[in-house]
Amino acid sequence: MGIKIDSRQPRTDSFDSFCTLNNSIEDPQHITLNHRVGVRVPHNALYLSYNVAMPHFLISFNNGDMNFPEAELPEVGRAAHQVVYEAIDAGVWVFGGGFQGYESNVVYSDGSVHTGPLAVSDVQMGGFSIINVASEKEAHAWAAKIATACRCSQEVRRIMEDPEQESAIEAKRHSTN
Repeated sequence: MGIKIDSRQPRTDSFDSFCTLNNSIEDPQHITLNHRVGVRVPHNALYLSYNVAMPHFLISFNNGDMNFPEAELPEVGRAAHQVVYEAIDAGVWVFGGGFQGYESNVVYSDGSVHTGPLAVSDVQMGGFSIINVASEKEAHAWAAKIATACRCSQEVRRIMEDPEQESAIEAKRHSTN
C-alpha cells in the first residue's frame, strides 16, 4: 500500500499512504501523485525536495514498535499523514514509507539473488522517512512529530553527504529548468 507517482490514475482528494516511486510515468511534463492525492506537479519538481545545501536525515522505527489497538489504525494513519503533509508543505520531505512483511532478498556482487536478509537479526526496520533539514535539532523535532503520530519512538541518523551525487542532482535540476 503506498502512494505512487503515476499519471494513469484518476485523481481524488484523499491521501492513503506514504510515497513510493512508480517508474511508469506517461506524461513527461506533469505527474500525478497517486489517484488518491490528486496533485499535479511539473516533472522536475521531484528534484525540488532535494536541497544539496542541507543535510539529509533518516528517521526510522523498528518493525513491531507501533503497538496500539487495531481499531485505532485509521486515526494513527491520519495523524502520520498529517505529519507528512506538514513536512511536504515545509519543503523538508524527501521520501518515506513502511515495510509490509519481513521478506527480503540479497543481491550479491556477482548478481545472484537469494531470499533472506544480509544478516539474521531480531531487529528489522518497520518504516522510515527521509527529510532534508538544516540541523540535527530540526531532524529531532520532525522525529518527535512522527513519534507522536505513529505512537512509537523514532531513530534519527544523518545520511552521509555525497558531493558527487549532489553535483549530479544539481546538474539535472538546472538542465530541466
